[in-house]
Amino acid sequence: MNLSIKKISINEKGFTLIEVIVVLAIISILSAVTFPSFFLGLKKNKFEEMKAILNQYASQCLEKYRQNEKIKKVLPDSFQGDQKIINTGYKFSDNPNCSELFVEPINTDDESLFKFGFYIGPQTGKFLSYGEPSSGIKDSLDMCYSWAGSNCNNKNEIKAFRNLEKMERGKTKCINTFLSSRNNGTNGALVTWDDEFNSCSKIVYIVDGYIYESEDEFDLMNAQLSCQKWISNKENDKFTGKAKYSDCGSKSYFFYNGIEVGSRVNMDYEILKKDLKICETAIERKRINNFSGPFFFNNGKAPKGCEKVWICQKVIYKTEDAFNNSACGAQ
Repeated sequence: MNLSIKKISINEKGFTLIEVIVVLAIISILSAVTFPSFFLGLKKNKFEEMKAILNQYASQCLEKYRQNEKIKKVLPDSFQGDQKIINTGYKFSDNPNCSELFVEPINTDDESLFKFGFYIGPQTGKFLSYGEPSSGIKDSLDMCYSWAGSNCNNKNEIKAFRNLEKMERGKTKCINTFLSSRNNGTNGALVTWDDEFNSCSKIVYIVDGYIYESEDEFDLMNAQLSCQKWISNKENDKFTGKAKYSDCGSKSYFFYNGIEVGSRVNMDYEILKKDLKICETAIERKRINNFSGPFFFNNGKAPKGCEKVWICQKVIYKTEDAFNNSACGAQ
């Protein structure tokens, strides 16, 4: 076997060590610039995906609030737990519900990721987006701003939100207590909500379910109702006569058989009509029963128009002479 050694020509060129070093340096520089941007883009895409899911959940939760559901005890209709969002790099925070729904990064070592989500007030229905980005990382702050705006790391906004909820709870309790007392027939001074001072401090007055804002109005209406009740009692008692009552003012009332007739003249007229009717009925009864002779109603105390009469064979005579000229008189 013949072995031959190939001679390398001085004109055949390869990569020198310097060239290799330069190429590797360029690749390293490009990698340092490109790879972080690439991975940041992936994170932003995952963040946008998580935002879309939270927006969907927020819409469903607000609808539940509008339907008067207790949103602290319910979840969005399409909620599937961590299973639905695991590919985004996030997981749900503890005890998720429609009043407080947050996600947090699975990888807690990645400072560009952060906890974010939303609150919905069970009392007010107010929606508040919120996030807790790392304050020193611009990309994290930018992502949070796209979700929560100026609410990022804004503890004062959370405090204001909770204070509003607390005030609304107090308002609801105050109004419900007031309405319960009113519906139960309580009369007099009651306390209700004062919108001017945002406190349960407004005093109003109730008379038979009607609300009056001044004590003078209350006293006037209370007196009117008391007067009406007094008149109603006179009606139930079938009272006849003159009467006065302090809550009805200085006016004198004239009643006949429980009916207020307006004046003494009217009352006397109604009494006279009644007495005449009784008298006439008594005379007619005597006539039908074949009474013969003079008849004095009520021992001669008959009302005017129903004086003494004489009866003969069912005939009534107004004078004694006429009676004497009758068959009974001849006897």
